[in-house]
Amino acid sequence: MIINIEFGQETVWDLGGHLEEFHNCNYQNSIECVIALMKNSGASPQAIAFTELMQGEAYMSSFKEFGIVDLAEITYPSRANNNVEYVLINGNPQIVYVEDVYKVDITHDPNYPPLHQQYPNLQIEGGENIFKNKEQNSTGGERFIFGCKLVDGCHACQIDKYAYIAFDFDSTGLFEGMELLNIK
Repeated sequence: MIINIEFGQETVWDLGGHLEEFHNCNYQNSIECVIALMKNSGASPQAIAFTELMQGEAYMSSFKEFGIVDLAEITYPSRANNNVEYVLINGNPQIVYVEDVYKVDITHDPNYPPLHQQYPNLQIEGGENIFKNKEQNSTGGERFIFGCKLVDGCHACQIDKYAYIAFDFDSTGLFEGMELLNIK
């Protein structure tokens, strides 16, 4: 489903005391149930449109405007882990999922070999990323930098190191890709 809406602060919704109802809707796999719940709780049309874009599994819980591309936190109430995640929105594509950092190859970083020797299943955990800052990139576009936790093979096996990943957009908001900056 493609929705061409610029999302902003009015897209933020508060689940409030409706957690059990949201879970029940998700267990029924019913986006219609989620939308009805949101409407009944006073959600804005933008909040509903965003949740529809997320197939009823998540809603926008916070928003920060940055320029062409903005930063939002989304909440997945029915997930067992990583319930709150960052997305970069309003660019092209409309949503870039920060949890996709697990796709970045970390093996070329100089700190990787000794860490891999100590942690043989070393990998980036896609969830629970930390937003560090936003800056201008070398092409005049926007660069968003996140600290992404490293784990030794499982979600609960976090080590005390992070991979710092940049998400680059050109000056029109077109997503250019992710880049590993370093591991530390």
